Amino acid sequence: MPSMLFLGVAWRGVHTLEIAPDLSVAIAGHAGTRVVSASSSFDVAIGNKGPYSSTRVLLKVTLPVGLQNVTATIGGQPCVISATSVDCSLPYLRTNTDATAHVQYTPVAAGELPVTAVVSANERDPIANNNAATASATANSVAPPPPPSGGGGGGGGGGMAWLFLLNLGVLTCGRRYAGSHNCARPWWRRQRSLGATLPPAHI
Repeated sequence: MPSMLFLGVAWRGVHTLEIAPDLSVAIAGHAGTRVVSASSSFDVAIGNKGPYSSTRVLLKVTLPVGLQNVTATIGGQPCVISATSVDCSLPYLRTNTDATAHVQYTPVAAGELPVTAVVSANERDPIANNNAATASATANSVAPPPPPSGGGGGGGGGGMAWLFLLNLGVLTCGRRYAGSHNCARPWWRRQRSLGATLPPAHI
C-alpha cells in the first residue's frame, strides 16, 4: 500500500499527502533478578499514536544468547522465534490503539539479560525516537532472599518500665515509708497498694 498520495485539485494543481503514523514501543516486566533454569517472561507493547493507521507492522525483539524455551505471542498469534530474536507481525494497527507481545524464556546461565525491541511499519514514521526500547535483567543461580520484615524490635520496653517502677518503689519507701511496715512488704505488693497495674505473675 503506498504511503504517499498525489491529489489533483481543479485549478490548484497536484497536492501530496503522506500517510505517516507515529508508532511507539515499550518493554515492561524485564528488570531485577531472574533465577537460572526457571521460566520468566516480559511484555512488549507497541502503540499507534496516529494520525493514520499503520500497515504491515513488525516488532523485532533481540534476546541475549543462550536462552531456552523461548515462546512469544501477539494478538493471540504466535511470533517467529530464532536463536536470538523474536519477530512478531500485525497486518495493521489502527490509530490510538496498541498491541502487546508476551515473551517467555528460561535463562540457563548467570549473567546480564539485555533485551532490545524495535517497531516498524510499511509507512514512514516521522517521529523515530520512540521506535526502539531497551531493558535488562540479571540471571542468578540462587533466588534473592526476601527482605527483612522490620518487626519484632519493640518488645523490650516492658522490662525497662518495671525496672524503673522498682527503683521508684525503693526511693518511695526510703522517702515516704521509712520505718513503716510497708518497707518490709515485697515491692510489687507495695506498688499494688499504690494503685500500680502489675503483670499477672506478680498479682
